[in-house]
Amino acid sequence: AVVSQTPNIKNIQGRIADSLDLRFEKETEEGRAAQIWHRLQEKKKIFIILDDVWKELDLAAIGIPFGADHKGCKVLLTTRLQHVCTRMRSQTKIQLHVLSNDEAWTLFKHNAGLDDAPCHSELIDVAQKVAGEC
Repeated sequence: AVVSQTPNIKNIQGRIADSLDLRFEKETEEGRAAQIWHRLQEKKKIFIILDDVWKELDLAAIGIPFGADHKGCKVLLTTRLQHVCTRMRSQTKIQLHVLSNDEAWTLFKHNAGLDDAPCHSELIDVAQKVAGEC
């Protein structure tokens, strides 16, 4: 689930519920959190990815069990801000560095299918700018 700068708990809960084929019977965030929590407790092992986290997130408010509540529930956070990991008491932190321009261009070309394709110089110029921004 993408969290973003302005987290929408209901949307995050909806993404998780969709992945679990869970239909909500409750309308409030708390009721939905309880349903998600219960469903996740039924799973022996579950891996949840929360992408683009900008500030501390209350996992319990979403319905995600953590720590001793569910040893088989693993949560991966992606963030640009190291203090988010610290505040959320992440067990393991893996810092990734920004790609160089050459690395970004190689990755972009490969994923855009531009490796061997003959392209117009205008397209290549735009594609290189996009890769540089990414």
